[in-house]
Amino acid sequence: MQLRSITLYNHDGRTRTVGFRTGQLNIVTGESRTGKGALLTIADYCLGRDSMQIPAGPITDTVAWYATTWQLENGQAFVARPAPAPGRATTQQAILEFGSDLQAPPLRNLRVNADSRVLRTEIGRRIGIEENVTDPDPRTGRQPLEASLAHAAMLCLQGQGEIASPTALFHRQGEPRIPDALRDTIPYFLGAVPRNQALKRAQLRAARQAQQRADAALRAAEVAAQTIDVELRALHQEARAAGLVPDEDITDRAVLVRTLQGARTARKPERQPLSAGDPARQDRYLALDRRTRELHRDLQQVLSDRALLLDQRNEESDYEQALQLQTGRLASLGLFDFATADGAGAPACPACGQATSEADPTPAALRSGLDQLRGQLENLTTARPSQRNALTALDTRAAALREELAAAQAARASMPRRAKRGRWSFSIVRVSTGA
Repeated sequence: MQLRSITLYNHDGRTRTVGFRTGQLNIVTGESRTGKGALLTIADYCLGRDSMQIPAGPITDTVAWYATTWQLENGQAFVARPAPAPGRATTQQAILEFGSDLQAPPLRNLRVNADSRVLRTEIGRRIGIEENVTDPDPRTGRQPLEASLAHAAMLCLQGQGEIASPTALFHRQGEPRIPDALRDTIPYFLGAVPRNQALKRAQLRAARQAQQRADAALRAAEVAAQTIDVELRALHQEARAAGLVPDEDITDRAVLVRTLQGARTARKPERQPLSAGDPARQDRYLALDRRTRELHRDLQQVLSDRALLLDQRNEESDYEQALQLQTGRLASLGLFDFATADGAGAPACPACGQATSEADPTPAALRSGLDQLRGQLENLTTARPSQRNALTALDTRAAALREELAAAQAARASMPRRAKRGRWSFSIVRVSTGA
C-alpha cells in the first residue's frame, strides 16, 4: 500500500493535489510554515484517525475535505474525510471507494458512505490484516486488542520530530496508551502470531465458558445430592401424615421415589377432626415428637463429644510444641558425648572433656530426661491417627443425625396436634440441629 496523492478541497469547490510517485523516494521541499509537515497528519487522518491534529491556521480555515488516493496490490483506494465541525476536533465520517484508476471527484459529488471504523477494517482486509485478537497479560489490566490499519500506520509513518527523537522510535509513541498498543500489536505484524489465533482464542473462550457452566451445574447437583435424602424422607413423612401413602417406613431411595410419584396421583382422603375414638394420628404425632427429642439429644451428645475431642487435640498440640522446645534445648547443649577422657575409663568434664577426679551425674540425668521427652513425643504422634478416625466417625454420625432430625421435624410439623372448633390446628416445633 503506497500513497499516490493528497487532495485538499476548499469550501468553494477548488482543489489542490500533491502527487507522489509509487515505488520511489518522494521529497517535498518548500519554505517554512507552508504546510509540508501537515501532509503526514493528513495521511494519518485519512487512514482512520478520528481527530485532526493540524494546528488552527490557513489549512483548517480553508479546507473542507481531506482526501488521499492509495495504490493497493490489486487496484486503488480513494479515501476522503470531512474537516471536523466548528468547535470540534474529531469526526468519524468518511468516504471510501475502491477501483482500478481512481481520480479525486469534484466537491459536489462527495457523499459520506462509511465511518472511520469501516475505513480501517476494509482497507486492512485489502492489505492482508486479518481478524485477530491480542490478549495482554491479565496482570496488566489491559483489555484485548485487535491489530488494525491504525496500528500499522504507526509503524510506517514518522514525523520530523520523531525521526530526530532519541527516545521515540515509532509514530505517536509518546501519546498515552500508544506504547501499550504498539507492544501488543507488533508481534502480529512481525508474523509471530498465527493467522488462526483469533479463531482459536474464540474457541478457547467458548470452551472456558462451557466449562464454567458445567462446573456450576455440577456444584448444584452435588448440593442437591447431599440434601435429596432428607427432602425425600420429609416428603414421605408428610404424605404418610396426609394418608396419601401407606403408613410404613421405607429406606430404599428408589422405592421411596416410586412411592412419592404414586402419591402425586393418589386421591387425598377427607380429613376428620381428632376425637377420642381416633387415637392413631395422636399416637403418630407423639411418636414423632418423642423421636425428634431423642434425635436432638443424640446430636447434642455427638457434638459435645466432638468438641471435647477437638479441645483434647488442641491441648496435645500445645503440649507437643512445649516438648519439642525442651527437647531442642537439651539436644543443643551437646553434653552427652563426654563420658570419659581419651577412652581410658577415667571420668571427664562434660563441658571441656578433660579428665576429672569424680564423674559428673548431670549428663546422665540430662540424657535420661531427653530420652523421656522423645518417648512422649512418639506416643503423641502414634495417637494422632486414632484421633482423626474418631473425628471422622463423629462427623459422619452428626450428618446422619441432622438428616434424620430434619425429616422427623418436617413430618411432625405436617401433622395436626389437636382439633379446635371443628378445624385443624397445627403445632410446629423447631429444634436447632446445632453446628
